[in-house]
Amino acid sequence: MIIPLQKINIIAQNKYQNQILEALQSIGIAHIIKLKKIKINKIIEQKIQKIDFDLTNIKFISEFLKDNIKEKQSLKDRLSMAKKPQTFNQIKKKSEKLNIDKLTNTITKIETHLQEGQVKLDKIQKHLKELAPWVNLTELPQETKHTQTITGCAPLNKYAEFIRILDYKIKELSIETLHQDAKGAYLQITFLKKHESQIKEILASHNFEIQIPPVKSNVAAEISHLKKEKDRVRLALKKWKKYIGKFKKYVETLKMAEDYLSWQKEKLQAKLSLRKTKFFVSIKAWVKKKDLKSLKNALCEVSSNILIINLKTASRDNPPVVIENKNFISPFESVTGIYGLPRYNEIDPTPFLAPFFIIFFALCLTDAGYGLVMAISSFAAIKILHIPPKNQKLFRLLGYGGVFTFIIGALFGGWFGIDISAISPGPIKNFIEFFRIIDPMKDTLLFMILCFGLGIAQVWFAQIVKVISGYKHKQTGAIASGIAWALFLAAAIVAIIGSGLKISALTNVRLYIILIPIGALMITESRNTKNLFLKPLVGIIAIVQGLISVMSDVLSYSRLMALGLATGIIAFIINTIAGIFRDLIPYAGWVIWFFILIGGHLFNLGINALGGFIHSGRLQFVEFFPKFMEGGGERFEPFKRESKYFEVNG
Repeated sequence: MIIPLQKINIIAQNKYQNQILEALQSIGIAHIIKLKKIKINKIIEQKIQKIDFDLTNIKFISEFLKDNIKEKQSLKDRLSMAKKPQTFNQIKKKSEKLNIDKLTNTITKIETHLQEGQVKLDKIQKHLKELAPWVNLTELPQETKHTQTITGCAPLNKYAEFIRILDYKIKELSIETLHQDAKGAYLQITFLKKHESQIKEILASHNFEIQIPPVKSNVAAEISHLKKEKDRVRLALKKWKKYIGKFKKYVETLKMAEDYLSWQKEKLQAKLSLRKTKFFVSIKAWVKKKDLKSLKNALCEVSSNILIINLKTASRDNPPVVIENKNFISPFESVTGIYGLPRYNEIDPTPFLAPFFIIFFALCLTDAGYGLVMAISSFAAIKILHIPPKNQKLFRLLGYGGVFTFIIGALFGGWFGIDISAISPGPIKNFIEFFRIIDPMKDTLLFMILCFGLGIAQVWFAQIVKVISGYKHKQTGAIASGIAWALFLAAAIVAIIGSGLKISALTNVRLYIILIPIGALMITESRNTKNLFLKPLVGIIAIVQGLISVMSDVLSYSRLMALGLATGIIAFIINTIAGIFRDLIPYAGWVIWFFILIGGHLFNLGINALGGFIHSGRLQFVEFFPKFMEGGGERFEPFKRESKYFEVNG
């Protein structure tokens, strides 16, 4: 349901503004109304800029420490959504003691040393890689009065032919193979200068690449020197990384500081929404009516001179929206939240969508085995991971979906895609067949009729919700329209069933059953048309458009059948593929069979659960909600201390 709110105006002397904001942020129950035109306040803006600068530095330090300090964390801790409890005073005390500027400078220097060291190491590695082919070169190429030496690389595919031709054509030369790798063969060729032109011609014809070793002295000595330098740089980097470990103690404090500064920033931004005079300050806000007493008590602790005035909600006001439902229905709020919130003067659709959504979700899976796995996994995750109540909604929703999938899957005979006809007669087969009332693979038409029937039921029920919403908010037009459409759809269904089943009693009166709602619809749908002659035409057009819309909406529910069939077919294929490997490969085939079954069914469950969630939600958003609500409500966001990392108590 949509919780009723009260618009209030808090008026106090200017000297109390900080204490009031502190109290409001502490109790976290008031949604402060922001000014449409915020006045420029240079002092506050400078403070916000300083906080933003500090938050940027905290993020830099935190990311640096996260990348360089490997924290051991169990799988349970990584998956758990529970936050460590801390009091506000603890967070404040530790945050104010932290010297962010000093820590930033220190971390910046460390990062600079690490970057410089890594650059040096990369250069050494690159140089060593360049020198590797020349490691066997004892002396650098030297030119004498009568000889010349060339070094370079010959392609491996032409290397043997290249050597043979050189030996055949030029007798007076020396060829030394220094190194071979994927790039080619590295050679040192010494020859008489008189053969230079002939040799270079042969080199060019065989794609020989002349290369000069990247070293000024002895290659082996240079490599030895580089390796020592490499070890020295690595040792220095290791020492710096070990030194970083001393900053591990700041990790939690940095998180506290990030939260604390964020709260301070929010408080400064709230100051920009205050209405001030020379002596007084005014804060307008929305509060849940049930929280008014708590708010007054909190502000009385600040001062008894603070005035709280209840304001009337004006027509131009757009109150924020907060929806709260009972324990079983509350998980479905996550579905409503995807579409967006209803407006304050609309009805909360959550209780009305819940039964349809959960049944549609189950029909998209239609496998009792998958439902059992989903239900057990979801509820077990809540217990094992100690997920706090406010973060349990999605898990509980999936758990409910698992339970309903188990029930509907049993009625459809779906158990991990197992072919029931292939099961030997016995208690297991008898158990499955006892509960199965429909085989979706064989009774596809019946499955489709069931989906269309559910679609008609929800489209009709949307008109009932429209009547409820209209009654709640005293909208006579919505009430009349909803009743007329509900009667028309009900009458049309009765008439169609009477014709199909050839029930004479219904057949004789079905014309009258339809005519009365049609007349009511023509009146309600043309109520805004002032021209009496146009009223019938407007009414007829509205009815035709409505019928087309209803038929289009109902056809959309065929997606439930498509997804339900897809889940069963994919599960059957996974079983078939696993069975083929089991039978083809002796012994190891059973291992492959096991992993294909586990991996395949988990994938099928995951992908179809996601598809079921999306498409079941879409049916609510597109076919159900527009019949009785517009949506687009502003979320109720109380001014409070919201922590990213801790559970703040007190």
